[in-house]
Amino acid sequence: MKMESKLIKRLVESARINEKRNCISYKGLYFTHRYTYGRILDFAKRFSSLLVGEGVQKGDMLIISSPNCPQYIYAMLGAMLNGVIVVPIDFSFSPEFLDTIATETKAKLVLTSRAKILDFKKGATVGRILHVEELDELLEEVAPRTDFADVSDDDLLSIMYTSGTTSKPKGVMLTHGNIHANIDGIERMIALDHGCTFLSILPLSHTFEQMGGFYMPFAHGSHVVHLGSRRGSIIRDAMASEKTTHIATVPAFMTLLMNGIKAKAKSAGKLETLNAMMKKTKNLSSGAKRLVFGSVLKNFGNLQVFFSGGAPLPRETEEFWNALGVRVLQGYGLTECSPVVTGSEKGKSKVGSAGVALYNVGMRIVEENEIQVRGPSITQGYYKNEDATRALFAPDGWMRTGDHGCIDEDGFLFIKGRLKNMILKEDGMNIYPEDMEPVIEGHPAVKKCCVVGLETGSHVSVCAAVIAEKGASPDEIMKWSNAKLEAHQRIQKVVLWPTDAFPMTHTLKVKRDEVVSGLSAGKDAQGPAQAADADIDPLIKILAELVDADPKTVVDEMFLFDDLGLDSLGVIELADKIEEFLKVEIDESQIKADTRVSDLRRFVSEKKSERKRLPFLKWAFSPIFIPLRIAFQELSYGLLSLFYRIRVEGRENLKGFNEICFVTPNHESHLDSLCVTRNLPMKIRNKMAVAAAADHFFVRKNMFDFRLLWGPLVAIYFNAIPMSREGNAKESMRIAGKVMDHGYSIMVFPEGTRGEKKGFKPFKKGIGLMVADAKKPVVPVRIRGFYDILPKKAIFPRKFGSKLSISYGKPIRFKSTDSPAYITDKIEEAIRAM
Repeated sequence: MKMESKLIKRLVESARINEKRNCISYKGLYFTHRYTYGRILDFAKRFSSLLVGEGVQKGDMLIISSPNCPQYIYAMLGAMLNGVIVVPIDFSFSPEFLDTIATETKAKLVLTSRAKILDFKKGATVGRILHVEELDELLEEVAPRTDFADVSDDDLLSIMYTSGTTSKPKGVMLTHGNIHANIDGIERMIALDHGCTFLSILPLSHTFEQMGGFYMPFAHGSHVVHLGSRRGSIIRDAMASEKTTHIATVPAFMTLLMNGIKAKAKSAGKLETLNAMMKKTKNLSSGAKRLVFGSVLKNFGNLQVFFSGGAPLPRETEEFWNALGVRVLQGYGLTECSPVVTGSEKGKSKVGSAGVALYNVGMRIVEENEIQVRGPSITQGYYKNEDATRALFAPDGWMRTGDHGCIDEDGFLFIKGRLKNMILKEDGMNIYPEDMEPVIEGHPAVKKCCVVGLETGSHVSVCAAVIAEKGASPDEIMKWSNAKLEAHQRIQKVVLWPTDAFPMTHTLKVKRDEVVSGLSAGKDAQGPAQAADADIDPLIKILAELVDADPKTVVDEMFLFDDLGLDSLGVIELADKIEEFLKVEIDESQIKADTRVSDLRRFVSEKKSERKRLPFLKWAFSPIFIPLRIAFQELSYGLLSLFYRIRVEGRENLKGFNEICFVTPNHESHLDSLCVTRNLPMKIRNKMAVAAAADHFFVRKNMFDFRLLWGPLVAIYFNAIPMSREGNAKESMRIAGKVMDHGYSIMVFPEGTRGEKKGFKPFKKGIGLMVADAKKPVVPVRIRGFYDILPKKAIFPRKFGSKLSISYGKPIRFKSTDSPAYITDKIEEAIRAM
């Protein structure tokens, strides 16, 4: 293998050292898919071979536009091995934008998701479009490559497009050496190891997430969790079940979590207690604080560190998390810097500071207090854009950041704002909104603030758009703020913004130009008094409170994004509030730019039948019950064998098979689970759960219901889990996913209930849904004769001496492209043919 790239050597070596450790866990809606370092490296080598087969050579371009997933990671690594240049594009960007980039880069291959429909028209050279959903299976048929390209530190690794517009996007060119230098600088400051678990929240199309969710964790053998959904319940479940320790994210996400904790404490009447405890424990160590606030942090896994970047960090947010024992390490960076310029070390940080420069990054403050940098992690410029590249660098080679700041005597950087956001007043005084916004946000009624300059001819007035509590007075806010601002910073106008969020970019930065347009058009949230709570539709009430609007103005025809002003984080908060107050879990991925209030109402209505939690007796899965379970099964099966002639066929089909799977027998009697389980190979049998009808075994109608004992007994003796037959299929799948994630196979009866003597009942599509989502093999089982000896309503077996048979088929593997209906049909065909 020819590799001069230090980055490739570092990542490949880490994959080899940590071969058997979990690298990435993908948390789907119900099932978790895990990839070890060894598996990721193997797939990367196979993807490398696929690229060669597709005629994609060193220096060619590969576009990746997909949600975060393991395939994204190993495709990037496979491209790196070949010297292929990766062009990551945010999955939310339009197909037209991808068309523009494909044409400019002459990309030969595109990796995306089935959820995105692409149609390249502008003369793009894309030869093939691959989908992440089927990439694993495709690569199983490709041999791993062993002879790789000669890749050096100076070769281009990626082109990062920093704009989502189609006019003239700028592509930042980053080399293998740039990224390796940034890793080298960061790890001198931050210690990571294989005990760390990262939650990946931001898209991998951005360098911040690539560094915090790929390069750094991968280089140190850490574990990364990807999410199939950003629904609040999925995020909380992932953090708790995977014991998340680190999150690299933007301040907006940290603030969202903080507000959730405060809202919960306030509703329980404990907010003052929480604030008092944070003050009392301020001198404790971070570890001690986490113990004290264990009940507050219980849904956050083992969270220890936030890496904050991408936007200014509110002081309140930073102090809140530090008070709970979760260290907030703030940094500063740009895509052009790979991306980290400064960072904070453990025990060496200052509140409000972006930290100190990495050891291999030079940083200086020049005229207009602009921050300029240089070093081995700095880009060589913009792809096919010489004018922008020339403008990026000062005559002496230092890179202009366009940011305004200062460095204190200890080397700590304090960001004052973007030069392009600077407001130039008529008297020549410069005003930086980022200096003023934290002051205004200190007002008790102000939730968020955006300061802009409104031009009228040569006159510039400084205006503060604020998102505030109901009943807030703009005049009072302005008077209070001006008393705290410097004379040249004083604002001339405060306007109440009409929604609960400012327009944001995909990286969660305020679109100041749209705020200016809104203010110029006269947007103002001041309106009629609020309606009485008792008269408000519950869904409308949630929406109105979320966007701080009068409920009377929120109607079904409104678009959630354009009319109500929701953004990506607002969608997560909306799903959380619907789950909390309406007891309904909706999938936030359904909420798109064209979603109206009426659509949201339909989503909620469709989910109401699924809102009830099913009883899951997880204590029954304790290893202490294994001997009892085996003894019961052996004794029961032995007694049955004394009275009936049981023939078992097909066990040779399972010889050497030891995978987590679905076992799918037809269903004739309550003896099926016992007999099918008893004759499985011991390695599968010891970790076999049985899906049992929730209404029959678990859900009791009153305290005297026989299910009070029946449920725990079947849970102990068969590892039974509840399977709903009354419309709560997703809750059943959620439980099945948790069980499988702990290494258990599951026996599912596809008919849903016991069949008739004459034959099978139609198979339910639920088995197809489970298999498609879990991506696990299926062991078909055919049983005969059991209906005759224990039909429905019979309490004791009969017809002693009857012949019974159990036949095990060969495991069936399905493709990711197979539909649930197809899977269900094939399982039924296989069982009928046995």
